[in-house]
Amino acid sequence: MEMNKAIEFIYVSCNILGYYCDRWEATDEEQSGANSTSHGVVTPKICPIGFYCPNGTATASQYPCNDGTYSTSPGLESFEQCLPCTEGYYCSAENKTAPTGTNLTSLCFM
Repeated sequence: MEMNKAIEFIYVSCNILGYYCDRWEATDEEQSGANSTSHGVVTPKICPIGFYCPNGTATASQYPCNDGTYSTSPGLESFEQCLPCTEGYYCSAENKTAPTGTNLTSLCFM
């Protein structure tokens, strides 16, 4: 009778600002080679627009720019790099890549 072998995943945190290292994505993409049973290789990937990636970020969507902010560039390293919503507009959700729309309450009509 053959024993089932447990696959041990050893995760080393990704310590590159502005990048994330997703171990499951690495497995899906077979970064260790075709039909590999482990994922010894995890390729750092640049943080997507609408998110920021401090040291140790494990997934692309782990740190979204907060409500009221947005980003237009990939590779942000901290939430301070998310842009405040443009005056006269609103950014009503996390991970926005542009202001959502016009904030009619801030407009003056003559």
